Amino acid sequence: MKSQKPSLFNLLPAAALLATTSALMSGCGGGNSGSASANIDMPGLSTGAYVVATEVSGSLQVGKYYVGSDGKTTLLMLQDDQSRVTRVYTKGVDSTHWRIAGTASSTDSSTDPVVKHTASIPANAFATSTLAGAYEIRLANGSRTQFSIDANGAISPVTASSCEIKGQLGASTMPQLLALSITQSNCSGLTGSWSGVAVRDQDDAPASFRLVSTDGGSLKDLWAFAK
Repeated sequence: MKSQKPSLFNLLPAAALLATTSALMSGCGGGNSGSASANIDMPGLSTGAYVVATEVSGSLQVGKYYVGSDGKTTLLMLQDDQSRVTRVYTKGVDSTHWRIAGTASSTDSSTDPVVKHTASIPANAFATSTLAGAYEIRLANGSRTQFSIDANGAISPVTASSCEIKGQLGASTMPQLLALSITQSNCSGLTGSWSGVAVRDQDDAPASFRLVSTDGGSLKDLWAFAK
């Protein structure tokens, strides 16, 4: 259950949280034009995974930050107090700006996050074969659907149903992540095809991993539980 999970706030040093909260109390921050790009002043960090504290719209918001082995491919994933993804920002090797995932409307990027603190957390790259097995996710209407992943990362429906999820996992330069492409049909809350990442994080237990979109469609955060 979500209530049993450790909050991301617990992963940050108490002094850092106090300093961050104090800074927010004094008031600072800024917005952007509401386009699909963002300006984020992220400190230079080496390959790995980090928990981050940011200011978003004058409030403290915590999330995870991933840096690829090339030192340039990055992903920032902010979460609410239920560990649900609220914003995703990505930057590729040749990009100078952060791209905002799921920006169907300008309100998604009305304010850029201001990074207040980062703390390194254990992270390792993993192969698609490590996720081989059968899984279940819950859809927006409360129904559930199952899919399987083979050793090559192919995603297939487990049983015939009105909702079918197919796709492919692939390697990522960023630790704890795999590249993801999904095609679905008749699944509540999902539309057509989309791309993103599979995130394996021990903080999400009992979920095995989550599927998070990074494209321009509606933001998706699907938790997969082993069957």
